[in-house]
Amino acid sequence: MIFSFDIFDTFFCRNTLTPKGIFALMRQAIKRDPRYPVTLRLNFFDIRVSAEEEARKSLTTHEETTLEEIYQIIQNRYDLTDFAMRELMALESKLEIENVYGVNEIVFRVKHLLSSGQKVIFISDMYLPIDTVREMLHCVAPELSDLPIYLSSEIGLRKSTGSLYKHILAKEAIRPSELRHVGDSYEYDFCVSTKLGIKAECFKETWLTEAEKTIICDYAREYDVTRQLVGGIVRKMRLHLLRGNRFTPMVYSFGPVLYGFVHDTLKRILASEKKRVYFISRDGRPLKLVADAIIAAH
Repeated sequence: MIFSFDIFDTFFCRNTLTPKGIFALMRQAIKRDPRYPVTLRLNFFDIRVSAEEEARKSLTTHEETTLEEIYQIIQNRYDLTDFAMRELMALESKLEIENVYGVNEIVFRVKHLLSSGQKVIFISDMYLPIDTVREMLHCVAPELSDLPIYLSSEIGLRKSTGSLYKHILAKEAIRPSELRHVGDSYEYDFCVSTKLGIKAECFKETWLTEAEKTIICDYAREYDVTRQLVGGIVRKMRLHLLRGNRFTPMVYSFGPVLYGFVHDTLKRILASEKKRVYFISRDGRPLKLVADAIIAAH
């Protein structure tokens, strides 16, 4: 018996609310960098999204694109040097590594399976190179960083088509009934694998709650770094707190509201050229703590 786990948004998540949050962080990081064209800097989020879509449409011999293929499209569009292109690729990988955290429940399950003598592998439809994904795994759980990883960008096959599952079955020399798979995608991790005879479990804990969805309610807000990080922290705390913890509603319901209120208040105070604001105890004390954190960050 072999146990496989989808690695992205099952074994670990990003600090941003959506995967595109990394592109928002990149846009912020390069917006004043003169090495890149102004159009690329100001519109990097949309450019990165469209380049990935174009790279997937142009696939012929394999099912998955790679990070290099995506950035070659950007390089050609904006006449970047090879060095500039590599720098952007390195920045994306760096931000992916810096913004990863483990999902405690799944990390515990994997370690428990290994301690009981079971074989565990990781699987993912992902354009990132294997070295980056393995470094992310090392950040979350160094003792697990040598486990096998079946990555679509390296193999050229995807879970969504079922080809990656078939590749794993052949590579591991097992029957479908001998593989147990856990992942967050109902369609690709559960339905596709189940049709192949694999026993699958859909892990829903990392799905966005309605409260989290309202933080980024449409595509136009995904490039907002503040929304991405606030929403990401909300989900991260929800996944880390024990179920039923009395502080949980405070973290993922009231936290974003208080942050948004204080952030907006401070911006309006700055616009009015006022220099001082008072937070009256005791109800004002939590807001003062939030304001201190925002001021320190900005």
